[in-house]
Amino acid sequence: MNPQPTIAGLKCSHELCLLETTPDWAATLPELLAELARRRVNLPLVLDLPCKAAAGRVALCLEPAVAEEAWDLARRAAEAHGLGAPRLIRQVVLVQFFPLSQDLGLPAAALASLARAGLTPLGLATSLSAVVLVVRQEHLAATLDILARDFDLPEGLSPPEARMAVVQSSRTREEV
Repeated sequence: MNPQPTIAGLKCSHELCLLETTPDWAATLPELLAELARRRVNLPLVLDLPCKAAAGRVALCLEPAVAEEAWDLARRAAEAHGLGAPRLIRQVVLVQFFPLSQDLGLPAAALASLARAGLTPLGLATSLSAVVLVVRQEHLAATLDILARDFDLPEGLSPPEARMAVVQSSRTREEV
């Protein structure tokens, strides 16, 4: 039997929303992102899906307080440019575990574990140090149970609760 993959930490975000575009958005996305930046909308995670089947599709994680506003901007941009309508998925959570550097097979192992349980994350991202899964909040408990069962996570090493949120400053660079 193979040993369980080891992860040193596991963190969960607070509730977020996921705004998904359709594959025809590649040329219009910068316009939407510029407007969101102008309004100081924080994007905790941006997933660009460059694979052939989803080319141009992007998913933006948003704070629930600004999700409707962002969705409205995206719908208006879609109508103005004749694009597919964006979709807003409420009540999603980011589940981050690390370190990726010790086992580059962690993303595949996590997806396989979730698939065996009949769960499919809405998104997956990796960095040099971590793996991030985007899951529906209703699937969070099952996701955490699966990761605890299939991965070696030392108890008490890293609590999964979110302890902070990033917010945009109301001051601009010129004011600082």
